[in-house]
Formats: sequence, structure tokens, C-alpha cells
Amino acid sequence: MRLFDFLSKLVHKQKVLVTAQNELMKLYINSGGYNMNSESAEPVKEIGRKLNEAGGFKLMLKAHEDFAARKGRSLARNLEQVWDGIGSWRG
Repeated sequence: MRLFDFLSKLVHKQKVLVTAQNELMKLYINSGGYNMNSESAEPVKEIGRKLNEAGGFKLMLKAHEDFAARKGRSLARNLEQVWDGIGSWRG
């Protein structure tokens, strides 16, 4: 892989990750939590799909770890459940 291609992919992954982290926090704060059985979970699932497409499980895990660090492990469990079945994520 050429260096330019490698760096381009790395920058893309970082942009997707930062955007996802910000959106997850905004959605969580605005909804008071993610209800995995409601329409409000769809934007959260879409974020998971974008993370998976950009960097697979590892990128999803980075976003989850950031969320857990900000909101705590018990609240991050809800995110795990919403992302269940996206890529190789098993909530």
C-alpha cells in the first residue's frame, strides 16, 4: 500500500471516530439514553454501521471505550446492546 493511501485511510478513520464520538454523546444527552427498541436507536445503529465500515470492530471498540470513559460502564452497556449484530459486535 502506498504511503498516501495509508495516511488517507488513517485520516478517514479518525474523522469517522471523532464524528461518532461527538454524535453519540449528543444523542445520549438529548434522549436521556438509548432505547434499543425504539426509533431513537436508529441513529445510534447508523453510527455503529459507519464505524464498522470505516474500521471494523476495532474502531467501534474505540468509540465505545470513549463513551464508557465519559458516561461510565453501566451506561455503555446500553450502547453495546444497541450495536448488537453490527459487524462482529456482540452486545
